[in-house]
Amino acid sequence: MTSQYSISFQRNLNVTIMRVVTFALLCLKAEAQPIVFSPLPPIKGNEHPLVMQLATKTNCVAYRSPVEVYARLINRGQEQVELPLDSIPWGGIESKLKWTILNHAGKRSALAWTTGFKSPHFVLMPGESVTIKLHDRLFPPGTNTISAMYTTEGATAGGKQIEVESNTIQVIVVEKPLGDEEKMVLNKEYAELTQYMQSSVYESDERLRGIVKKKFLVGSPYSVPYLRSQLLSARSPTVRSHTAEILGDIANREKSAEFGFHRDTSAADAVLGRLEKEDDPLTKQALLQAIFWFSDAMDLKQRSQLQTAITQLLDHPNEDVRFWAAFDILRVFPENRQIVKERLANFTFVRETIRPILIQRIKAEDEKRREGVIK
Repeated sequence: MTSQYSISFQRNLNVTIMRVVTFALLCLKAEAQPIVFSPLPPIKGNEHPLVMQLATKTNCVAYRSPVEVYARLINRGQEQVELPLDSIPWGGIESKLKWTILNHAGKRSALAWTTGFKSPHFVLMPGESVTIKLHDRLFPPGTNTISAMYTTEGATAGGKQIEVESNTIQVIVVEKPLGDEEKMVLNKEYAELTQYMQSSVYESDERLRGIVKKKFLVGSPYSVPYLRSQLLSARSPTVRSHTAEILGDIANREKSAEFGFHRDTSAADAVLGRLEKEDDPLTKQALLQAIFWFSDAMDLKQRSQLQTAITQLLDHPNEDVRFWAAFDILRVFPENRQIVKERLANFTFVRETIRPILIQRIKAEDEKRREGVIK
């Protein structure tokens, strides 16, 4: 017999779902609005005369739709304000902005990325303002609360450094199922990103690696199947290595909570399978580093498979592979740390510079058990 409480609960749940669906439909049908900046706040005596405001043409978009972001800079002082640019040609004024993005859970996100745009160098006279179209941005699904700080030692107004914080705006990103054509476009984009991984520039250019990684992270609901297939079938060990690293980031509970992307651990079997058959030592190290972030979501069969695999790798001919296998045992299976202790008795197990890392980890674990923190 159905209780009155369950009927009421189901009715409320249905109403909530209908409201969410209705909101999403209205949001996705909404047309872009003219740029409307919020009213200017009153001037305070200790404030810099430069004011920066952010605005968008729409505050609700479908996932993977770029958001047009605009900044208005206003000089409310009595002196001219110089707005210098970065020495990097593509930098423009964007290079002077430090973005703050909070996801729907109120956690800081670093997953907005930019595409090329160049602003001219200019000077704002007293009372003047300028509106700049910034780089289009893609944001993670959910509600993103956004602000920015314009700061530079080169900007002058009465000889003072500029450090101006913008207003706060919100952008709601709604997830929707992708059609076959959209999936093809997305996989083509991912294939282009994979090509970057094989370039010599990728290893040395931290900015490029960050852009590629963020695109996969922000698209984690869709990028994991592609990354999984690359991990299993890519001929290039470099691609397999970087793919393992990104899959590990996507499975990282701490990073997903901090940066606001969707955590996905569905590639655990693929990472385990690749770990067992991988021949390239550098890729094997990347897999050992990545697999830890899947371990808390593994079932008993997967954990047993992982334990067997990393224990066998304690005898691997590559020293760094042996180190990461030992480190994973101490992180995932600390109750088995005795086997690592025994291996460390042989001074050829790992080089002297990294031995202390394992020794300290073992000591910390022993201390926890002596104090009764872990039984």
